[in-house]
Amino acid sequence: SLAIISPGGSVQGLVRFLFAAPLFMALVLYTESAQELRRHLVTAVVFFTVASLTVPLQLLTGPISWFPPASVRDGLERYSSLLGSLTSLGIVVGSYIVLAQAVPPAWRWILLFLVIVSAALSLQKAAFVNIAIGLAFLVILNRRGWKRLLIAFLTVTALVAAAYAVVPAVRDRVSVSLLSFGIGDGVGVVHGDFSIWASTWDRLTTLPKANFE
Repeated sequence: SLAIISPGGSVQGLVRFLFAAPLFMALVLYTESAQELRRHLVTAVVFFTVASLTVPLQLLTGPISWFPPASVRDGLERYSSLLGSLTSLGIVVGSYIVLAQAVPPAWRWILLFLVIVSAALSLQKAAFVNIAIGLAFLVILNRRGWKRLLIAFLTVTALVAAAYAVVPAVRDRVSVSLLSFGIGDGVGVVHGDFSIWASTWDRLTTLPKANFE
């Protein structure tokens, strides 16, 4: 990547890989039993949850100076987080949703709610897609206890809906994100982003072709 594409692209790729590296090293170096594996996974999920909460925190405090600079899309500020760029958050959120399976049930759904809301507020289409993928795997892993899973999902959905109804910042961000999927009339919303379908087509065709060339 450094030689063929660009220095910036190679650095971004390396940084995204490094977000997964600590978990990989914990699995290889420090895991000798199923109990230790579960403990490491819980630690990783809790850290990711706390770190991703630095996105909604900045809706109250404004951008944090030692994070990567905030950007503006669709008239709304998009904040980086303790995890790095918004794109990194969008890419890895689905993995941590699945890893939350290792968290004790008593507080698993609280962490899932916080992870999902933080990713959604990032306005990343990648985050929404990876949330959906993560939740699909979670359904598969819990298929035998689907009734409890359904209650949990309904609870999380109700909490998100309540936040949408009560908090204007959440409402604006959800509306902008839905427009990327072609949902909503767009009235009162500045929308300059590519649709999810255009972005998907670019990733499947245009970008690989450009890299090959």
